[in-house]
Amino acid sequence: MSTIIKHKMQQIKSYLASISSLNKDTSLMQINFCVSRICKRFCMFCPQSNKHKNKEVLETKPAFMDYRIVSRIAVEAYRKNFKGIFAFNGMGEPTENEQLPYMCQIIRMYCPSAKIQIVTNGDNEKVIKEINRKVKGVLFIFSEYTIEDTRRNKEIYKDIKYKEFRRFYEKENIQLLNSRSKNINVGTEEIPCQCCSKPFYTTSIDTDGSLLICNNDWYGTNPYGKINIEETSSKLWIQWKERLENLRMIMLLDERIGCEYPCSSCNDASHTYGKQFVRFWKLKYAKKYICEKARRLFF
Repeated sequence: MSTIIKHKMQQIKSYLASISSLNKDTSLMQINFCVSRICKRFCMFCPQSNKHKNKEVLETKPAFMDYRIVSRIAVEAYRKNFKGIFAFNGMGEPTENEQLPYMCQIIRMYCPSAKIQIVTNGDNEKVIKEINRKVKGVLFIFSEYTIEDTRRNKEIYKDIKYKEFRRFYEKENIQLLNSRSKNINVGTEEIPCQCCSKPFYTTSIDTDGSLLICNNDWYGTNPYGKINIEETSSKLWIQWKERLENLRMIMLLDERIGCEYPCSSCNDASHTYGKQFVRFWKLKYAKKYICEKARRLFF
């Protein structure tokens, strides 16, 4: 099993141990912020390599997220006593957003019990070290694609306490690269029929505040909601709980291909973890699930 999947399973185990009970609110464990659609690397296994398509997206979406989107969600998370994960990742390099250190400070102020993690290529040394200096307990996840990346990161970030290295040049991790819902030619073309766990415990937020099922909706074409910075509450939790109900039901019937985009085109291996959240929602939808299962069997 990949060390990346093992780490995710450990995160889930730790989170479940930190909450008093699993309910519709606490089942949202991880909030992903795409704070930047800019990356100075153009890796061939990443949709960022499609410069023309990314240029088109930037005509309709901001290159960087406004800190006020993070602030609105942090305030609501405070009211929910959120103890999960705020992850800065997504469709670009997070450290390209100059407001990232301030965003981390906002989250730490409102949600001291939450975890903050930043997935980065490690190129922006100044921003990374500023965050490490100003904000306690941030986990830096360095995505490394060459041995040179590993050597550099080990040296210049040796003083960072909380860090993880994901070496995508190693065979066990190369297998986790996926096509981002057919936006890049990576991985197997086969779409897993198994239920994906992501709609059951996580969500993603694009630079314009659009709510996405996950980061595999690379160009943000099928949002299920939006964060309005003009409102006092982000209303994230209620949108996530209610507007993804139909998707979760289809997933529970092991029909990923029958879902809307991006799930219908996704070859992500996320069915291998997060099963605790899938079981929880299956119980919540028990009556609907049994009725739909029976209908498909007998009619």
